[in-house]
Amino acid sequence: MLETCRREFSRAARAGESVSILSIDVDHFTKYNDNHGHDAGDMVLRAVGQCLDGLFPSVRIPVSGMPPLGRS
Repeated sequence: MLETCRREFSRAARAGESVSILSIDVDHFTKYNDNHGHDAGDMVLRAVGQCLDGLFPSVRIPVSGMPPLGRS
């Protein structure tokens, strides 16, 4: 995640663009992932990513599936 941030901040600086960071908490995801397995959890995360792409079609959205620092 840190490498993605570094890359995107550098890219934005070169292009003279701004950067925004969006953190999303998918309700009950850990429980879903534990009950249905990581493959099913990955499908949920991909679906969330597709929803974001649909909401912001002209915005570049690099995605990281890593949990926030300090959480598992």
